[in-house]
Amino acid sequence: MHQVLVLFEKLSCRMADLVITTNESHKLVQMQRDGVPEKRIAVVRTGPDLSRLRLSIRILGCAKRRHDYRYLGVMGFQDGVDYLLRALHHLVHDLGRADFLCVLVVVVMHGPT
Repeated sequence: MHQVLVLFEKLSCRMADLVITTNESHKLVQMQRDGVPEKRIAVVRTGPDLSRLRLSIRILGCAKRRHDYRYLGVMGFQDGVDYLLRALHHLVHDLGRADFLCVLVVVVMHGPT
């Protein structure tokens, strides 16, 4: 079944005038697996209308740190969040650093029910 679906994906991508994808890693899949030329792929990011968004996050009990790292978004395997977690582990446990704050805000997407 998987091979049939990959074949249909490949055929769809080759017949399309333009392939729209949500990020660079999916773009790479379309280029490598499906043979779509880069010029026929558009990356269109999804997200909220920033003019209507007012985000206020307060982290109680956290003093200002020298370095401040933040990530807001959907966290999937393709986003490489595991690399961030390994880097944080290295900073704290191998280098003994504690002069940073890292905030990860996960956006959970629910489909129609």
